Amino acid sequence: MSSARGTSPASWSSRSCRSSSSPFQVSAEPRSRSVYVGGSGPGFFAPAIVRVHLPAQGVAQLGRAGGLGPPGRRFKSCHPDSHMSRRGGQQPKHGPRAFMICQATRSESATVTVPSQSPDGPYHLSAGAARRLEQRALRPLEWFNLAVIHGPFEFYLHDDFYTEEGEACQPECEVLDAALFPCPSLDDCSTDPVLLLDFAITRWWFEQETIGPFRAHEARLLELVEDRFNRTRNEFIRCRLAEVAGEVLGQQSANWFRLMLGVLPAQDRLRLLHAGHLCLPVDEGLAIAQESLSHIPRSTLTQECLVLAHFRDTRVLDWIEANVHDPLNHRWGDLAAVSGIDWARAANWLEVGRPLSLIALDALVVCAGPRPGASVLVRKMNPRLRSPAPARLIETAVTEYAKRDPVPRVESVVRCILAALPALIARSDS
Repeated sequence: MSSARGTSPASWSSRSCRSSSSPFQVSAEPRSRSVYVGGSGPGFFAPAIVRVHLPAQGVAQLGRAGGLGPPGRRFKSCHPDSHMSRRGGQQPKHGPRAFMICQATRSESATVTVPSQSPDGPYHLSAGAARRLEQRALRPLEWFNLAVIHGPFEFYLHDDFYTEEGEACQPECEVLDAALFPCPSLDDCSTDPVLLLDFAITRWWFEQETIGPFRAHEARLLELVEDRFNRTRNEFIRCRLAEVAGEVLGQQSANWFRLMLGVLPAQDRLRLLHAGHLCLPVDEGLAIAQESLSHIPRSTLTQECLVLAHFRDTRVLDWIEANVHDPLNHRWGDLAAVSGIDWARAANWLEVGRPLSLIALDALVVCAGPRPGASVLVRKMNPRLRSPAPARLIETAVTEYAKRDPVPRVESVVRCILAALPALIARSDS
């Protein structure tokens, strides 16, 4: 993805990203200021930093944790209302001296707002953090703090600009003191389930190494997941929370997950099922997925059908026969392969002809082994052909089909099957 640069005001053109004072020191003197940064580039959502007037109040020292940066700074959970009271989630009242803390630094007062793609609202930042955000020059800890709130794929935070450890890839100015503000590691967060959820939300993928530390917190986990889920409308964060519940708690979280699915429209229900399918028994999850697919436009069925792959159930093959339609793409073959297609079904589809014959050919290619461009889901499931036939029989069947349907697409796929035939047979489940 290309970078969409905004235009900085002339008053900043001679400044570096470094503030004249420490970025974690705020004057106690009430003041009001107006700041504007950035703009939108053509073809991309590049939010502009908007002009605001907010009183900047003094901020008390937040403690220390030497393992997470310079002494005098404490890392803490940074979900959107972590500064709110633990009782009832209400923001404490401080009268006329109330202020909002910068979401990036977690110590300065916020004087700037930046539009975000997240439905949870804009960035609230100090002027220095706003400059670093616009110039793709956040420190790793600042990136982490913002990714917890807005998700790691929000425009300013995504993987075109930062690594998963918050290291800037395309900074437009020097990233200052990055080593002093490291992204928290899994070890740093593993003893606190709230911080561990923060860490999981910032990961691109929820891998086994991240799942393991949650086992020690199973007693509290569902309560924490529910609470965080209810306080966000961000689709990525909600899906990651459902994934955590499914991978760690499994069907212990079924009642909560059913309630969440029940209030969503079909399209959103399918997205949440992709992430949290392990929360439900297979039969129930499959039934909900099929029912939800029946309520979406037929034109989007090809894009959404892979939700059924998570259940790895041969009943999905019957669903394919009843619902497949043109135009086709490789997802139908992927779905057939991971749902346990066997040679008898594939041979029957070749006899029936299009579109099922094309799905059978694609499924045979998938069952022969990982291919370039295969989806993450297919690579993870690594499907095999069930109940295979002798290599000679498969070769004859696909060759005869290619003669009946002599188009480039078919000829290309048949060549792939014949070249991979030894692997297809060797990998088959007898």
